Amino acid sequence: MLKLQLQAIPWPEIIQVSAEYLGRGLALLIDILNPECIVIGSIYSRNEMLFKPYVDRILAEEAIPAAVEVCQIKPALLGESIGDFAALCVALNENIFNLNLWKNQGIFWMNC
Repeated sequence: MLKLQLQAIPWPEIIQVSAEYLGRGLALLIDILNPECIVIGSIYSRNEMLFKPYVDRILAEEAIPAAVEVCQIKPALLGESIGDFAALCVALNENIFNLNLWKNQGIFWMNC
């Protein structure tokens, strides 16, 4: 039953619509911030070949051409490890607030 339901999902249309919305969001970011590089993770990094043509078309239509020309859009290289790094960052961030506690216990030394 699940297999039949998955076959009924219009995957190409979902990819196209998602990529076009991503392209519109990137066009706004590029126009406002004029970055040299944008790194995108999650579904884009897993399926760049599916998203890129639609994203590039929207950028050509909606963003400032000179800004798009200098901006590189790259997939994140963390891949499936991104959750591990996110958890580590949260743990480190939480521990930074406990810095004074660590100093008082002689566990942590930092020159500020």
